[in-house]
Amino acid sequence: MARKNHAGKEPPSRLPTPTGAAQLSEAIAEIKGFDVEFQALLDTVGRTHRERYLAIVERTDWYCANHLQPLHGEYALYCRVMAAALCGKRSPVVEGKASPQGWAAAIVAALGFVNFLSDPDFPPVKTIAEVAAGFGVSESSMQAKSRQIRKLLGLGQFDPEWTLPSLMMRNPLVWMLESPSGMIVDIRSRPRSEQVLAFEAGLIPFVPADEAGGDDESASTQIVVKSDQAEGVVGSIGHSGARAKPSLPDPTSQSDLWNA
Repeated sequence: MARKNHAGKEPPSRLPTPTGAAQLSEAIAEIKGFDVEFQALLDTVGRTHRERYLAIVERTDWYCANHLQPLHGEYALYCRVMAAALCGKRSPVVEGKASPQGWAAAIVAALGFVNFLSDPDFPPVKTIAEVAAGFGVSESSMQAKSRQIRKLLGLGQFDPEWTLPSLMMRNPLVWMLESPSGMIVDIRSRPRSEQVLAFEAGLIPFVPADEAGGDDESASTQIVVKSDQAEGVVGSIGHSGARAKPSLPDPTSQSDLWNA
């Protein structure tokens, strides 16, 4: 199967869609070469939906490589995970007749919504119109599908589970923790010793002082808000789980989404 190199400028609408067992196997083998974790991700997608999944991620890979520098690697990987979560049983992504091109564009738009892709302070900067044009799809159709994805996955801006690793430090929802007194505290402003305790308890993905090169007991101005003031801002406490660095969302966590 002829497959365009990611560095090329071939319009994504002309990317081939795998058809038949032989071409599907070839597509799987080729995409696996881009990262060793792909097989584990692919295993979360049912066999009957893999052709659709591969058609989508070929297009998101192409777009990210050609339009989302310098965060193309992170965007491409998270698009793959989101596509896997959406290619579940009874998902509209696999049930409907819409082209994989449209869903690929919508996935990028949904992930961009979470990570403020259109904000000049969060490069790479792409407007909704630019994303749609890059995929060669209707802006209104892409927006509709993106809203559908956000509703199905419960996505919000700066959703901690879908924040790109390089933007994690700038995501306030990751670092807001509730103190024993009921106050919401930005753990980034606290001494490193407290950050280490929060990390060891699985409340934050890494120790921010280590990333920023902070001193062990030095703390900047404390940022604290009342619990009632934080309502609607802090979605959940302790969401990140114990891990040494930001990890990918688990597509299997959406396994019951389509059975509701």
